[in-house]
Amino acid sequence: MDKIILTIKLGENSKDIVLILRRGGSLLDKAQISVDRHFDHFLIEGVDKLLKRNRINPMALNQVVLSGHIDKNSSSHKMATAFLRAINIRKNASK
Repeated sequence: MDKIILTIKLGENSKDIVLILRRGGSLLDKAQISVDRHFDHFLIEGVDKLLKRNRINPMALNQVVLSGHIDKNSSSHKMATAFLRAINIRKNASK
């Protein structure tokens, strides 16, 4: 079975998030979110909508990657990193 990979790409201005969903090497879907406030809410909601639209259970994700050109000390980067950890913890707990 092909790997399902979600990439969360943070924009330079930390107001743009691009979510990229791939199965194997093929692009399944892509979504761009603009955030003014409540970064964490928009990130979680965006990922949920992308997965639902493609009928993918979050537990089926094989890999979640954070990319982009954003300061690692920024709040946006820290929230996205915490989100990635939560997905990994949830996946490991369900095994």
